[in-house]
Amino acid sequence: MNEILQNIIKKLEDKGIEYNLIRLKDKAMTVQDVIKFSDVKINPNEICKTLILKDQETNTYAVVLIGNHRASFNKIRKRFNCSELRMATPDEIRQETGLEIGAVCPLFLDLAMLIDRRVFSRKKVNFGSGDHLFGIEVNPKDIMKCTKAKISDIVLD
Repeated sequence: MNEILQNIIKKLEDKGIEYNLIRLKDKAMTVQDVIKFSDVKINPNEICKTLILKDQETNTYAVVLIGNHRASFNKIRKRFNCSELRMATPDEIRQETGLEIGAVCPLFLDLAMLIDRRVFSRKKVNFGSGDHLFGIEVNPKDIMKCTKAKISDIVLD
């Protein structure tokens, strides 16, 4: 368990948020990797992904959605009021979050963030923990205790 994950766990405990760590047998980069490498059975509809995006003025944003859903860049552009939007490069993600693709934890990110409303229809969700060998599982209602994200419809119809 790396230092980033240890810091996230401390913050969760400080806020009184219940969580479970999901141990992974190998480095998980995708939703399919999480399912394949998890030491417990995971419902794919509970796995969230965090996308890091950049606009035309180099502002950085995060969006969180269920892993098998596709983000609507049109909806996201409207919510962030920008004309252009693209995925951040691996180097930009590392620079903005201190994390690698596949390990980004949306909790405690200091970025403008949108979370798709469908995330909150689940009883539990899990996402990157800052460590490729672990995921964090929480009750979705607790996510808003850790972030100033806005809840929105950001997936393709």
